[in-house]
Formats: sequence, structure tokens, C-alpha cells
Amino acid sequence: SAKIVLKIVKNMPKEHEYYVYCIIQERKPQKFEIAGLGGPQDRIHTLHAKDLAAVVGRPPNGSGVMTRDAAIAHEKVIEEVMKRYCVLPLSFGVVADLKAVQKKLLRDKFDGLHEALARVEGKVELDLKAFWLSMDEIFKEVAQELKITSSSNAGYSQRIAIGERVAQL
Repeated sequence: SAKIVLKIVKNMPKEHEYYVYCIIQERKPQKFEIAGLGGPQDRIHTLHAKDLAAVVGRPPNGSGVMTRDAAIAHEKVIEEVMKRYCVLPLSFGVVADLKAVQKKLLRDKFDGLHEALARVEGKVELDLKAFWLSMDEIFKEVAQELKITSSSNAGYSQRIAIGERVAQL
């Protein structure tokens, strides 16, 4: 997988900073009609290197404290972009200067980003929550399967094995 690491910019005039939401495959400059984290004048748009683009906006105003509302706004921008593109979302809170976005992200990670976009093309992300009504029963079942006499008396390595098996299930 493409590991994306950007240096967070500090003490730089705001006009040279970008908040990075996600990566898309696109050659032409794009604008998105959605509010970003940078206030009412924020215009979500793309920065390019060849056929890759970073979807960016202005960084958050104020102290830079990332709030729950900011995290929701981050997700909403990505969801809007997803209506038209396959996306590689970036972690919440990535702020970088133009050079870092274009060189360190788009150019230096070009092949890895293309591979990652190809892997996620046509796929959807689903969140799944499972509720176990009786975890004690599950642990007992798994302990029996692993031929451990009792999950409550299991040694450290046996408890690890039980936990790993429960995770697999």
C-alpha cells in the first residue's frame, strides 16, 4: 500500500498552505461546491501532477484545533468528491504547502497512489458492527476448539490464541 507521510507546515502564511482531503485521478483542474474547513471563502479544488490530483482547500481558521465539527466537514468533502471520483482519503488534519503536496505526495508517491486507486476502483467501504450477546460462551467455544481446558485458566499465550481466533471469527 502507498504510505503517505506529509510534513505539517508551521509558521507559514496561510495562502501557501493547503488542507488535503483526498487523492483522485484527474488531469483537469476541478472545483467542488461544498464548504471546506477554511471558512466561508474556502474553495475546494485540485492540485495536479500528471493525471493525479490532490483535493485541497484552505486550512482551518483559528487555533488549528481540530473539532468534531471539523472532522464531520472533512468527511462531507470526501463524500462529495466520491460522487464523481474514486478517492484515496487522507487522514483528518493533513496540512501541507504546495511543494509538499505536488512533489512529496503526488510525484514521489505517484506509482503507489495509482496502484492504490486501481485496488479501490469499483469498491465500497462498509462499516460492520457485531454485538456478541455472550462473550463468555464465545470464549468457551473457542477454547474447546483450540483444546484449551478453560478460557479463564488459560496461560498468556493460550489467551492470545483465543483472542486471535475470536478476531478471525
